[in-house]
Amino acid sequence: MKRLWDAANAALDVIDAEIAQGLPEPEWAAQLREVIALIDEPSPEQDDCSPYLDLNNN
Repeated sequence: MKRLWDAANAALDVIDAEIAQGLPEPEWAAQLREVIALIDEPSPEQDDCSPYLDLNNN
């Protein structure tokens, strides 16, 4: 979950740079912003690939 959160925010950083250059915001980016706003930032322990996952399964 954490990696997905980070990837979504990285994509929006690229879009923000394009908007700063005068390009319009794509509809999907606006939708992604709305979804991210509804979700609390996940902790590293919530990352499916996190080394903490093994600790959570014990």
